[in-house]
Amino acid sequence: LLVNSINQLGAIDAKNEDRIAIISEADELLLLPLPDDSIDTSRFANLNDNQKGRIEKDAGYQIGYQAYQRIYLFCQAYLLTGDEKYFHKAKKMGILVTQWDRNGYSGMVDFSDAKCMLGMALVFDTFYDKLSDGEKKLLLDAIQIRAKYFYQLYKNDVEVKILSGHFWQHILHYLFQT
Repeated sequence: LLVNSINQLGAIDAKNEDRIAIISEADELLLLPLPDDSIDTSRFANLNDNQKGRIEKDAGYQIGYQAYQRIYLFCQAYLLTGDEKYFHKAKKMGILVTQWDRNGYSGMVDFSDAKCMLGMALVFDTFYDKLSDGEKKLLLDAIQIRAKYFYQLYKNDVEVKILSGHFWQHILHYLFQT
C-alpha cells in the first residue's frame, strides 16, 4: 500500500503548481551550505546579558527551523521525483543534526529542539529502506535523546500546562509525530 502511495506521488502532473513550488524551493536549498548549530557571539560583546540571551534564543530557534525546513522539502521533492540528489541532501542534513548537542544552541528553544527531533524522524521514515543500519542507529539514538527530554519534562505535569499553547500546539504535536 505504501509503495503504491509513493508511486502515485511521483505520478503527479509535472505542471502541478504545488509540485513545481516544492521542487523549486528544494532546488534553491540544494545550493545553500548546510547550516550548523553554532552562533558567533563575538559581535554581541557590548550588549547586556538579557539582550545577548534574546539574540541567542532567536538564533537557536532558526537553527532547528532551517534544519527541519530543508529536510522536509528534500523529502517531499524526493517523493515527488525520485531524484537521488534530494535523498542525499536530506540524509546529509539529518545525519548532521544527529551531531548537534541537544544541550547546545539547537536545543536552547523547545521549538528548535522539537524541529530537530522531527526532522531526523522524517529522514528515518522517508528513507528507511535506503539507510544503512549504522545510519538508522545514529538517527534513532539522536531522536531518542531529544524525545526523552520532552517526555521527562512533561510526564506527570501535563495538567499544569493547560494554558500553554506552545506545548499543546507544537511540542506535543512534534513529539507524537516523531
